[in-house]
Amino acid sequence: MTAESEQFEPKLIYLAKRNLALSQPQFLKRWRQHGALGMSLPRWKNISRYVHCDVMHPAAGAAVLNDKYDGVGLIWHRSAQARAAHLADTTSRSTMERDEFATFAEPIANCCLLAREEIVQERDRAASPLTKLFHFATSGTSHAASAWSAAGIESRGHVVNRPLPPVGAGNWGLNFKLVEEWWFEDIDAVLRAAAVLESQRRAAEDVVVMTNEVLLYEA
Repeated sequence: MTAESEQFEPKLIYLAKRNLALSQPQFLKRWRQHGALGMSLPRWKNISRYVHCDVMHPAAGAAVLNDKYDGVGLIWHRSAQARAAHLADTTSRSTMERDEFATFAEPIANCCLLAREEIVQERDRAASPLTKLFHFATSGTSHAASAWSAAGIESRGHVVNRPLPPVGAGNWGLNFKLVEEWWFEDIDAVLRAAAVLESQRRAAEDVVVMTNEVLLYEA
């Protein structure tokens, strides 16, 4: 394994719907409990960062914003080797999979992908809290920060996630070519950016959601 692959941190992204037995507030509490369980298990040593992004549903806003999802989970593994070790711990994995049934509408394996993160514009960590916009895209084309600026949108950070091929048989549950994340100063800025996405006539299969960001773990 090369030094470059050791430094590479595979990033698991999942787009979740809540268990229908839970209200939105109940789901958020249950999701945090699910996360705490994951962090308590031995295989967590393979993780470098863990974030929950709770989907926000504004009373009025851009029509492009999807209201069918409840959360976006982000998990960074320390390396490709750590990712493999994480999966190899079948006892911890079984514990988490059982707990998923009480939390989500379907297993995370059905609604996730593994990606390589590319930082287009470093997040402004001095400005916090920031509101996020996710674009799960069926096209592999992304727009540079300059294009957003030309459209009158100034983000506080921009990340492009490019899906990796699945290891072994089968496919990832999420079939997207690209997942973009932007940070904005407030909800109004997010809604303006969402309107820009809408004006670009994104594919009907694309998913755009507005979220907050809750950092649960960082090593």
